[in-house]
Amino acid sequence: MGCLVKCRGVWQVRWHYEGRQFQRSTGRTKRTEALPIARDIVAPFLAKRHEDVAAALAGRVERAGREAAEAVPALAVADLWPAYERSPDRPDSGASSMRMYAFQVGRFVRWMSAAAPAVREAREVTPAIAARFLADLEECGMSANTLNKYRALLRRVWRCTRREARWTENPWEETRARAGVAKRRRALTPEEVRRLVETAQGEWRTLMLVGAYAGLRLGDAARLRAEDVRDGRICLTPRKTARKSGAEVRIPLHPRLAEALAATGVSAGPFMPTVAATYARDSGNVSRRIARLFRRAGIETTESRGKGRRPAVVAGFHSLRHTFVSRLADAGAPLPLVQALAGHSTPAMTAHYYHADDGRAAAAIAALDGPAAGRDARA
Repeated sequence: MGCLVKCRGVWQVRWHYEGRQFQRSTGRTKRTEALPIARDIVAPFLAKRHEDVAAALAGRVERAGREAAEAVPALAVADLWPAYERSPDRPDSGASSMRMYAFQVGRFVRWMSAAAPAVREAREVTPAIAARFLADLEECGMSANTLNKYRALLRRVWRCTRREARWTENPWEETRARAGVAKRRRALTPEEVRRLVETAQGEWRTLMLVGAYAGLRLGDAARLRAEDVRDGRICLTPRKTARKSGAEVRIPLHPRLAEALAATGVSAGPFMPTVAATYARDSGNVSRRIARLFRRAGIETTESRGKGRRPAVVAGFHSLRHTFVSRLADAGAPLPLVQALAGHSTPAMTAHYYHADDGRAAAAIAALDGPAAGRDARA
């Protein structure tokens, strides 16, 4: 901060800065008057010194933090899933979705241990490695739609674990999306629905009726509770919309479905407790049992996509939802009503579920020469 020295009766302020000595007169002979002037003279140099010290300290803190971080190993490929689970940046997903994501990330981890065993850390995964993984899945016959889902998930996993993994580039950003049309489920014919319901037994028969006459998705149908039925309607918020709009669907009970639910004797809790418990433990197990039920009813669930490619699934429980929408539309229900009953957020989604077969298309064309045409002829 310097000091005051008296020279020929006048107080001088003397200080050192960056190895040099400075001295300046305050112009005062009284020390009390010289002190505030001395402080003003030295103040700019003192402020600069504080800035230099602060910058030096900040540099030391930054270096110390960097050295401490480097002392801790970066995120290992094998630890990707636990890191994603605890990441505060990941989106809120349902339990069944998280189980599926865990399987998909696990598949990549197992592939890495076989295809690139020398790569241990997530930040060492290059775009070339990411592209090889997707190419291997494609060679196994995986559809373009599923490949793109793997790509999107792993890109999100890398993004959500960025700080822990300490990567500088996301390798999945540079991989290409696959082009392809997703194979949607087809609607079932009335005869197929009849065979399916007759083949099913017990709770599984009830489940098929819920799908055919309420159009619920598998997760909502399997966990349907007595509390969800009020005033002759199924009133619930589907799981898929609960995380978005939270809108409730209100589906009037078809007499056949009402009879089946009443026959369960359930007044509280799930109408199909065994199915609900199985779905909670392993939703894939329920889907596999439904696929076997379809095949026993003589309904093919897959369609060949060519030599060396995995068959595409074209029929399953979700086909009943397509059937529900198509039958409502064919019965003359207005599109907004069909959309509300299906719980769709847009008319485009409802249109995606409508299937017009040749018979329905022919009937619609034939209706063009109906009563209106006769009136025109008489006129």
